[in-house]
Amino acid sequence: MANIGLHIHIEGLNEIERKMKRLGADFSKRKYLDKIGIMLLGWSGELFDKEGKARGRLLRWRKLKPSTIKRRRKGSSRILQDTGRLRQSFVYKVHHSNEWVEMGSADKRSPWHHFGIKPHLPARPLVPTAMNGREMAQEILEAYVKRALSKLEG
Repeated sequence: MANIGLHIHIEGLNEIERKMKRLGADFSKRKYLDKIGIMLLGWSGELFDKEGKARGRLLRWRKLKPSTIKRRRKGSSRILQDTGRLRQSFVYKVHHSNEWVEMGSADKRSPWHHFGIKPHLPARPLVPTAMNGREMAQEILEAYVKRALSKLEG
């Protein structure tokens, strides 16, 4: 799928879905995994919007050199956003039966930007770390379960 990407496996999701259904709660593993994929795409979009500053990241992407800005189509100083193709290349795929989500970019240039090519191209991470991805997925799961259970009470 991707030249760079992130794979998040949610252990025990089938069991969570089974227990929630037993309680009569409206819980769908499919919807939950889709929420994770959408969240990952949102994280990537936030990186482009804030030029490298997104949740879980302390540093921004390194600024463009003046010579790079001069070469650009409209002289924009927006990092990695000259044409928008790289940003649009990110997709997610859900593997419902295996309890995992993957997100990434099929753009052949994405690893160059993500990892950097020294000395000319600095690393500008484009996907969250596995740890950040798992933390975000856990937060979504907790909120999703809480919302499903609150509907039972109300």
